[in-house]
Formats: sequence, structure tokens, C-alpha cells
Amino acid sequence: MTAVTNDEQVAEGFLRVVGLSKAYGDVRAVSNVSFSLEPGTFFALLGPSGCGKTTLLKMLAGFESPSAGEIHLGPGEITDMPAFRRPLNTVFQHYALFPHMDVAKNVGYALRQQRPRIAKSEIESRVNAALQLVQLDHLPRRRPSELSGGQQQRVALARALVAHPSVLLLDEPLSALDAKLRVDMQAELKSLQSRLGISFIFVTHDQGEALSMADRIAVMREGEIVQDTTPMDLYDRPADSWVAGFIGTMNFVAGTVAGVSDDLTQVETEAGTFSGIATADLNSGQDVRLALRPERLRLFAPDSDDSKAAECTATGVVEAFSFHGDQVDCTVRTQTIGAVKVRIPLAGTAHEIDFQSGGAVVVGWNSRDARVVPTWNSAAKS
Repeated sequence: MTAVTNDEQVAEGFLRVVGLSKAYGDVRAVSNVSFSLEPGTFFALLGPSGCGKTTLLKMLAGFESPSAGEIHLGPGEITDMPAFRRPLNTVFQHYALFPHMDVAKNVGYALRQQRPRIAKSEIESRVNAALQLVQLDHLPRRRPSELSGGQQQRVALARALVAHPSVLLLDEPLSALDAKLRVDMQAELKSLQSRLGISFIFVTHDQGEALSMADRIAVMREGEIVQDTTPMDLYDRPADSWVAGFIGTMNFVAGTVAGVSDDLTQVETEAGTFSGIATADLNSGQDVRLALRPERLRLFAPDSDDSKAAECTATGVVEAFSFHGDQVDCTVRTQTIGAVKVRIPLAGTAHEIDFQSGGAVVVGWNSRDARVVPTWNSAAKS
């Protein structure tokens, strides 16, 4: 392993992961994961419970040893470097604050353990700077039990940042907060990361959290990264039907590839032939799903002339609806493509629609609002 000084790593901050794997006996928790991060990237590891994202984070932090692969930071390899020597710090899900220490002592704990010793005046200066960064410099003598959940989270952040890491690892740090505070802290974390200019690797199973905060999202499934891209690209061009269903809400119509024309892929379904934009390379006859986002569907009254502007339509009745202030979410049972979810902003022609259960409606969409995604079959993979 190439020896690298902390200053060199912090200065460069480029992270490269090559073929990282972790097995526990016959169970492969992480399988051949590779990615690289430019300094200043907000990178989310997103996936359901048990997909391997926390195990991957632990290997980056040095809390788990990989079964195979390499981790490079800056100009050198840190795969075998002990956790306490790595210029990466971790914010844990439950913060792990010392209850008997006040805020300032919690934040400065790691600095006091360093050898050779850091001068007391420098520790105080760095702790105060870290507390100012998270807007807690007015509460240095409070104990964790005297703080709110959001304040405890800020203390954990300050403690991780006080050592000037080149990469900050965050293991679902917002999961213990209530819904409104989570939204507020998402904005604060993103702002903090932007000001610091260091990379954040953020583990979450919350799709909305990842979409709203990250510059890049790596979706994990069964220990592997199945798609690594920007939030907009992930939402609009999912790699397969599993990713499409995991990211937000999606309606699916099963079919097979019938052909391609004018960059649209035709899909033969039981309800007829529909077109959409393919999100991956597809072959004629391949099993696929026509994927339709609820917000890209429109609802029309049965006698509305506006429905004639939609390229594709399906008649049906409202099965259920829920009011969300600025929008209505409907489930419509159609005659041709089954039950679909539709999201309607309360503007325009929404007042013309009968939202009562059993109300007749027309669902409409355009071909370029549909996506054609490969069908993922877990049984076939195993």
C-alpha cells in the first residue's frame, strides 16, 4: 500500500473504488462495486434494506475489511489503512454522542485523542469553527439530552467535520427526525456540503431524499450498483423495470418489443401497440414494460374535446382518490391497461373531473411521455 499523508489526501480528495466486494460465508453482501468521485460531489447510495449500501459505507470508513477490491483516495490506496487514520469521517444513523460530555467536548473528542497531541488552543479554535459551521456555537455547554433531534444531528456533523475530512460518510443520518425537520435538514446538509466543497457519501433508502439532495445517485440491488447517474436521468431513464418501480411511483404495461421508428420503440401489449422512449438497448421480441409516471398522465371528462389531443387514451372509472392540497392522486380502473395511478395538479381542467368513486374518466398520454424499460426478473438472475 502506498503511504499517503493526510494533507495530500485532503488536498486532492479524489475517491476511486475498484471491484469492492464483501462476503460473509456464502452470503455476498457487496459484489464487485466500482465508482469514482470528484471532490465536492454529493453522492447518494440508494436502495432497499439489505442491498449492501451500509456494508459498502463501512468498508469505505474502515470498519469492515473487503473480501476483494481496492479503495483509493487522492494519490494513494487506503484499502488496508485503519479507520482512525483515514481522512474520512462518519455521521452515524443514531449520532453516537457521548451523553456525559457537553457539545464542545463531543465535537472535540477525536482531536483530543490524536497523537502527537494538538494544542488545547487549536482544539478550542477548531471546535468553535465547527460549531459555527452548523450554527450551534451558542450551545457549547449543553448536554445531548438537552438538545432537540435536529441539534443532536448538527453536533454529530460538527464532530465529523472538525477533523477536516476529505470525504464525509453519512449513514441515514436523517432517519430519526420527524418529517418536517427532515426536509429542513436536507436543505441544510446540501447547503453545508456546497459551502465546504468536500464529497458527501450519503446512504439512504428514501428515494425523495436522494433525488432532492444528490448530484449523483447509485442505486444498489443485491449487493451491486445497477445504475449510477444524475437524479434527473435516474428518474427519467431508469435502467430496468425494478429501478423504475423503486424510484417514485410508476405504472407498468407488460409487452414485447415490436420495432423502432423515429427514436420511439413500439411495444406490443394485450391492449394493443404503444410507443415510448427506450431507456436501454433493446432487441426485437424482448420482454419489456411500458412505464408511465402518474404526473405524465392526464385525466379528462368523458365528453371533453381536450382528450382528442392525447396520442393514447384509455377509458375507465375512478376507484380511489386522495387530496394533497395542490394536487389529487387518483387510481383509475381502465378497460384496457388495468389500474393506473394519475397525479393531477389542481389547476386547469381539474374542476371538470368527477373525482367521486365510480366517476367516468379518460386517461390520456403522449408517446414521448412513456418510457420502455427492460423487464427485470429476479428469478432469472438467481
